[in-house]
Amino acid sequence: MKILDFGCGTRKFSPRAIGVDYDELSKPDILCDFDTSHYPFKDNCVDMITSFEVIEHLKHPSLFIKEISRILKRGGLLIIATNNRNSLINRIFKTYEVHSHISLQTSESLENLISKHLVIVQRLSLSYNKQDRTDLLFKICSPFREFVNNILPESLRERTIIVAQKSWLFKEFLKGSSDYQGSEGK
Repeated sequence: MKILDFGCGTRKFSPRAIGVDYDELSKPDILCDFDTSHYPFKDNCVDMITSFEVIEHLKHPSLFIKEISRILKRGGLLIIATNNRNSLINRIFKTYEVHSHISLQTSESLENLISKHLVIVQRLSLSYNKQDRTDLLFKICSPFREFVNNILPESLRERTIIVAQKSWLFKEFLKGSSDYQGSEGK
């Protein structure tokens, strides 16, 4: 099984994954600018792609999803996670409104973006739980933050995780649609 971890940073999702990142300081297995129009991979060559906390940093998130769709094999999976722009924590504190988040998504906008190219298998909404945080304020507030997040409706939770699949049936269905923008054309 071939797995790519897009935006791996210094730690890959799995030791079996091939780390892909734009920052050579993170020492990825493959360097790639995610805002370019063609990633250095063949069509239909990967079984799974993971991407955690990456899409909000991209100028062209639709290009990112389109390229993922091109690279994934039929039946291949995408697991993607990002901060939810509409989360209660962001509405109150503007936590995710930072200069590096140039295309922050809501749960719904991320799902709409992905569903143009892949079939949504599952959408999860979770609290932000960063295990390596050591500051005292975070440790004190974290249980309360998690409790509040778990009682909120999905649309107000902090993080969105989507599992999507490349399906040949979906692609064939979309070929008849006028708004289809598939990587293989019509």
